[in-house]
Amino acid sequence: GRGVGTLSASLARERTNNPLDPSGGYRLRTELRAGQTFSRIDSSLRFYRASGEAATYVRAFGGVLAGR
Repeated sequence: GRGVGTLSASLARERTNNPLDPSGGYRLRTELRAGQTFSRIDSSLRFYRASGEAATYVRAFGGVLAGR
């Protein structure tokens, strides 16, 4: 048989003035994952993953300018 074990952690910070329609502020998110496959026949395989996102919102030119 084959199995997979994973461990993950995430962190998010939101500082926007409106979560559904922001016109100011920022959002940050990061995630870390580590795991390993287990098999009696094949050797095991380890994997690591890190990802992140950032967005900022500012009023400009009579509207909202968003950057990601």
